[in-house]
Formats: sequence, C-alpha cells, structure tokens
Amino acid sequence: MPLITNDLLLDAAKGCRKLTAVLLLGVFAVSAYAHPILVPRPTLTLADRLLLSDFIVLAREDADRPFHFAPVKVIKGEPQETPIDVFMPSNIRNRLAANPQLTMVMGSRSGDDEWRAYGLADDEYLRVVQNILDSADHWQPRETDNMPRLRELAKLLGHPDIRLHELAYLEIGRASYASIREVGSNVPLEKVREMLNNPLYFQWRGLDIMLLGLSGSDKDQALVLKEMNERQQGAVTMNLAAWATAYLEVTGIQGIDDIADWYLRNPDRSREELQLITRALAGHATEDPGFRKPVAEAYSVLLATHPRSAPDIAHDLIAWQEWGLFDQVQALQPALARADPLGVYKVNLYLRQAKANIQASQP
Repeated sequence: MPLITNDLLLDAAKGCRKLTAVLLLGVFAVSAYAHPILVPRPTLTLADRLLLSDFIVLAREDADRPFHFAPVKVIKGEPQETPIDVFMPSNIRNRLAANPQLTMVMGSRSGDDEWRAYGLADDEYLRVVQNILDSADHWQPRETDNMPRLRELAKLLGHPDIRLHELAYLEIGRASYASIREVGSNVPLEKVREMLNNPLYFQWRGLDIMLLGLSGSDKDQALVLKEMNERQQGAVTMNLAAWATAYLEVTGIQGIDDIADWYLRNPDRSREELQLITRALAGHATEDPGFRKPVAEAYSVLLATHPRSAPDIAHDLIAWQEWGLFDQVQALQPALARADPLGVYKVNLYLRQAKANIQASQP
C-alpha cells in the first residue's frame, strides 16, 4: 500500500528525469517551461494537480478500516464507491482526530485506482481549492501564461499557510519574466519586503528580490545596487541570479557592462557564478529583444575569458538566432570536444544552425 505524503513535488521528480533525458538527446526548446532562475525544472503546482484530477474528495479516517481514508464529501467528479487503498500515517491520523474540522484533499484520475493526497485542509485551504476548481473552464494544467490565473494566485504570496505561499511562488516563478513584471505590480511592496526579511521564506527569496527590482521605489533600487555591488566583491552565489536580474532591471542595458567587468572578464570566476549570471542576462534578453545584441556581445567576452562556458550559452544564442559568434564558437569546438563531450553536443547544435542560417542569407 502506498504511503501518503504531502510532498507536492513527487511527480516533479519524474518530470525532471524525463527532461534530463530530452536534454541528453540535444532537444532544446526555444521557450523554457519554467523560469530558469526561480523554477528551473518543470514542477506541477497544487492547481495543476487539482485540474488534472477527474475525481476529488475530502476524506477522513475510515471508521471500519483504521489507518485508512474514506471520503466524506465529493467535490469533483463521480468516483466509484470503492475503498481508498491508501495507508494513513500516524501523524496525519492524530491531526485529524484532534480536529474534526480538518479533512484530507485527495484526488484520482479516471481509470487509475491510485489516490493522491493534496494536503490537510482547513477552511482557508478549502477556499483556495474550491476557487481553483471553479476556474477549471478558464485554467489549464501546466499553463504558464494565463495572466488572470497568475494575478489571482499571486495574492497568496506570503500566506501564513506555507503550502499556499508555495503555490503562488511556483505559479509565478515558472512564468516568463514579462509575466512576472506584470504580476509584480499587484503584489504589495510591504509584503515583498516582509518576505525578504522573514527566515520562513528563505528558500523563496529569489522572487522577492526580483520584485524589488520591479518596484520602482528609490529605496528598493538603492538596495538592489548595494547588494549586487557587495556580491561582486566576493564569490557569493546565493540568489546571485536574482540579484543580477534585479540589477539589470534597475540599470537597464548599461548594467551589462558592469556585469561583464565583474564576472565575464574575470578569469577567477567559477563556472557556477558564470552560469548564474548568464541566467540573469538571458532572462532579460529573452523578454526584451533590445537586450539581445548587447548580451550576445557580453557572451563573446565570456567566451574569450572562459571558453568552457560555450555549452552554457548555446541554447540562448539559438533561441535568439544570434549567429554572430559562429567563428568564435567554432574555434573553441575542438578543445571542447576533448574536455566536455556532453557539452560539445550543445555547441555543435548551435554551429549547425548558425552555419545553415549564414549560408541561407548569402546571395
């Protein structure tokens, strides 16, 4: 019997393995499924799971089968009246016994006898669940560009129930930077600053940092400039991509030169630092075509100092159809083939597409 858990990222691990297999085959999507800084891997949210389920029930302990669940209310679909063959852990059983108002939200799909737990639910949690189900005609599983959905769920950022905060974070974090820009205007700055300074939200600070850069507040912009300047003086990687993204939001294209001087031209920078910095550069360039040429020029600086970084930027250059680095990348290919057999596959993909486009543009 499967052990029930509140880990909403269980299926995401399977998705991550599938994504890794795809990358190993050299298939690079132009549009990332998730924001590369905030949610770098495909991750199902609570909303996705509810929308994907054909049947959803509220369950408590089965009076006839201790340590098992039994539905007390159906809130979606018409499930068969068969026992829920899922073991109830002692801690869940104790919480349900101590609070008669609590129920476990559980879902299943048609043709699948397996039930999954989506969380112990009080009135507020159920309100959010019901709101998601009521929006099923307008929301689709795994979508990342539904602005009404993002605006609605963004209200849950900083919620005392950390599961609802996580829902909002994942929904916003996997959206495009353009969507984050738009949603950010609906998140109160007081809440953002509170989350940034609250250890409870430590693992989600990346979004708070990016929202600070979008706030337009002189105080917040000064903080972004200060924090980025302090980070570039050492080898700090914690939230580096988010701070660099916010820095570029505040400084604009001019800030690319600072980033290049601090990191891309510095031979002492680690590959991890450079990967985080290029994520920030790519985030802006992907959303704003005006950034692409300056970022491509910065990538040229990067390759001159850190040639092993070529595989890390190949996807970006393909996505933006920036073929001007063809000669530089081609010159690095032989050494990369010996030093990084997996990475050179990405480089070769860029070289093939660049060569084809260059040839096609010639008279």
